Amino acid sequence: SPAIGSGIRPNCEAYGYLLDSKGSCQYIDAYNKTVAEHPDARRVSVKEKTCLCTHMRNFDCWTCGHYTYRLKDTSHKFDDGNYELLTAEHIFKDYQFSKDGRIQLP
Repeated sequence: SPAIGSGIRPNCEAYGYLLDSKGSCQYIDAYNKTVAEHPDARRVSVKEKTCLCTHMRNFDCWTCGHYTYRLKDTSHKFDDGNYELLTAEHIFKDYQFSKDGRIQLP
């Protein structure tokens, strides 16, 4: 993905996107750490995280993020093996407001 390692300035707070329940963003932390490690660099490359807010908004670079594996845990599995499809609002609010790693089931 062109988003990996781009080192783009974080825009999470400016765009109001996907901050966790504490108002934090892992990319902001990784970006600030990288900038502190290279104070004289005109441009930095952040390898361990990606600013999803900027890349999804500006460049149509879509991803589910690193908690995709948890989606099956946020729903009910029916007897036929299919999962209940939740609304985007439910999943977003669970991501935004869940505490202590607990999942808000429908």
